[in-house]
Amino acid sequence: MALFKTKSEYQNIEVVSDEFYGAILILDGVGQTTQKDEYFYHEMMVHPALLGSNFQNIHNFSVLIIGGGDGGTLREVLRHEFVKKVVMVELDREVVETAKKYLGINGNYSDERVQLLFQDAFVYASEAKLLDQSFDVVIVDSSDPVGPSSRLYSEEFYTDLHNIITPTGSIVVHVGHPFWNATLINYVTFQMSQLFSSVETVRVGVPSYAGSEFVFAIATKDGHSASYPRVEFTGRYYNPDIHMGAFTTPTFWDPYLHGHQKTQAFQKLRSEQCSADRSPKQVESTSKG
Repeated sequence: MALFKTKSEYQNIEVVSDEFYGAILILDGVGQTTQKDEYFYHEMMVHPALLGSNFQNIHNFSVLIIGGGDGGTLREVLRHEFVKKVVMVELDREVVETAKKYLGINGNYSDERVQLLFQDAFVYASEAKLLDQSFDVVIVDSSDPVGPSSRLYSEEFYTDLHNIITPTGSIVVHVGHPFWNATLINYVTFQMSQLFSSVETVRVGVPSYAGSEFVFAIATKDGHSASYPRVEFTGRYYNPDIHMGAFTTPTFWDPYLHGHQKTQAFQKLRSEQCSADRSPKQVESTSKG
């Protein structure tokens, strides 16, 4: 059943209601998220990258969210008290307002840590370095690489992100599924591997997506592996075991991922885990469930 439909300055926005999935957000004819299973996606986009961080900047930890107009990514970022600053850059104000009204899955935009900007993220990333902006984690929660989001998959954009993360910082990007999006995954992981010391992939099941699986790529500037959590946290989907297990992928994915998930950092970590306890440790700041 159709709940809402409009055309913004940038795209067609729809919300439909499904008996099983609840409200579904659709942009330019492509389903983005559903009330029923959105937390599968949002928890795994956020927590492996944040909790797998090197935490050299724990007292002033900052996050940049690119896109994320439904607000679910912001919600998950704000669960962690060690996050002191969040900048969210979303192109389309109408997506944010529509999602707030019909899905209600968003984080608190009024949180004192949050700065919400409605502007082109491509331009923001190119100018942030000149403004002396830097972030510990950048989360690229954009729509597919068509229309207004196409530039967010370019080599130039990834270069700008590399320039605005801290020396121990990381970025996370969604790249679809090797079965359906092999070309995109090949391109993104290759571009990231040219700029970052480590590129790893995270696998998550999302029932409403084609193939019921989804892949995120996490790239780190200093080469640290994000494959184990440094902070204890449990969500509705995410937990420490899921975190570590999500970095394992089927063999047939390797050609599509260029084998980048098997980085030196990842291999070193695996050998260390054979001889040392790698259970999650609590840092000075805690995370809220």
